[in-house]
Amino acid sequence: MTITQDILINKDWVDCIELLLRGGIASGKWNIFGEFELQNLYSIFKHEDLLRDLKYRTNEVTSFNLTLNCRNLKEVSSLNFSLSGLTNPYSKYLRTNKPISASKYYFYSSEKDLLKKLREQINTLLNSGFKPNDILSKVSESKSIANRYLNDLSTTAFSFSESEVQFTSIHKFKGLEAPIIILADFDEIETNTSKNLLYIGASRATESVIYLFNAQIKSYTLKC
Repeated sequence: MTITQDILINKDWVDCIELLLRGGIASGKWNIFGEFELQNLYSIFKHEDLLRDLKYRTNEVTSFNLTLNCRNLKEVSSLNFSLSGLTNPYSKYLRTNKPISASKYYFYSSEKDLLKKLREQINTLLNSGFKPNDILSKVSESKSIANRYLNDLSTTAFSFSESEVQFTSIHKFKGLEAPIIILADFDEIETNTSKNLLYIGASRATESVIYLFNAQIKSYTLKC
């Protein structure tokens, strides 16, 4: 089981696993994998708190820290950590080759400018040979520019479509991945919550990330 940190926050979910697993958690055979620090969307729960209930249910549990990044290209991940201001815990990357399309960040001054830059980036990626379903824009759906300008951007809400560029929220895309991630709707990246969201959103890219930041945070970004 992966994304364990998202399962262990709910005792009822752990109870379901207990019932589904032959022999239960105490006597059954199981492996779990989780990124308890960096992929914890619900940061009010600490690593130790998340594991406490699980350890209570079994007497024998062995844990091991994995410090090898298998998904992200090293260059792409390094920019992610630089922009988010988080400490990089990885000692090694499995993928060290150059990305087909470099990760970049841009600043927009208005909603009109954001729409223009988002359209430009999508068109550039498509003209570079990426398929529409290779590209995913992560946004805050309640205020999403992609949601308001579906026809102009030729995008659709995420539904595993193979023929359209899609958008969704960082929370909804948790645990999934896409070649190209476009992150938009970030008005600030100074709080711990926004830093974690930025990192989590960008970490789902297997190829590269395009960051679209509000110009108001330009001074903070340039410090990174």
